[in-house]
Amino acid sequence: MIHLLNLKNVTALVPGAIATNATATGGTIDTKGFAYALITLHQNAASATNASATLKSISLTESDTTSSFSTISGFGGLTAASGTSFAISVNNDTTSGAAIQFGVDLRNGRKRYLQLTCTNLATSSGITAVSADCKLGNAQIGPDSATEAGATQRILG
Repeated sequence: MIHLLNLKNVTALVPGAIATNATATGGTIDTKGFAYALITLHQNAASATNASATLKSISLTESDTTSSFSTISGFGGLTAASGTSFAISVNNDTTSGAAIQFGVDLRNGRKRYLQLTCTNLATSSGITAVSADCKLGNAQIGPDSATEAGATQRILG
């Protein structure tokens, strides 16, 4: 068994522009049958290196249905951390952008569906585009087809 093939890829947030003071909400991620999720939020290369090159907030949320999501404790980020939130790092990479990863153990008490939401600052932050992908791993039953692996086409060798 090739363990790396025992994954399902899900687009968590379709690549696109995020305007000043706008919120981007990702699609629903169905985690049924998987033990772990690794979600990576990608940000465009910063337009300048300054302290405001960051998003205002990021939330990884969960729900038992495909609506009524609530933030998972410890997985809500703010420009300045408070309570159970984490501080969102400044993106000063003007060449290749930045990535923030969320590793989620889905086994103990997690709800079935996940969703990622991020909000840009009210003033220009230099972050103008975001996207996110999710890798679901340690499946109870591994994917046997491209569709089950979250792909349009799957080439194995």
